[in-house]
Amino acid sequence: MLKPASSLAAHPGAIRRLGGIAVLWAGMTAMPGIGMPILENRETEEFAVKAQILVKLIPYVRWPEVPNPGGASLVIAVVGSSPFQDHLDRYIQQNPSVQGRSLRVIYVPQMTDDLTCDLLFICPSQYRASKAILERTRGRAILTVADDKRLAKSGVMVSLLVLEDNKVHIVLNRRVAQAEHLDFSSLLLRMAKIVDTPPPGP
Repeated sequence: MLKPASSLAAHPGAIRRLGGIAVLWAGMTAMPGIGMPILENRETEEFAVKAQILVKLIPYVRWPEVPNPGGASLVIAVVGSSPFQDHLDRYIQQNPSVQGRSLRVIYVPQMTDDLTCDLLFICPSQYRASKAILERTRGRAILTVADDKRLAKSGVMVSLLVLEDNKVHIVLNRRVAQAEHLDFSSLLLRMAKIVDTPPPGP
């Protein structure tokens, strides 16, 4: 069961409607450098918002104190058929670095053992392969993200979901993240929804 980590009423202005989609930032406006996007094309709003949230989450994730798997750059890998590639590429072009590290995004049709990244976005097209994908990330300090409801309780650390209220929610599985020695800032935990399921077994 999804549990709200905080009341949205405590964050005035955190919800704004973009066309037919109400975007749930749940306090992201309180984060430095984070504001509401202004979008005109209703059909692209959901993917544009998710692309921005994907990048804006990065400063609020705590990777372990080990050499970064992506090296000097922070590497975002998108596995599968990406519905927001244009939006993500455009946003990273406009915001090329986070916390002093340059951002680099790569797109791959499927997960491989030699894929090196810091953040892995699993597209819905990879749902059937998701168990194998998550097994390949184990022990590698990779933040896993998806926007498929079926993966929210299946071992993905961060889910970006449009729920029944037609709002984009951030859903965190902290238990899975901590098993991989990652964690989230207290601010991110307060503004997100929490799902508590154990890490997937071997």
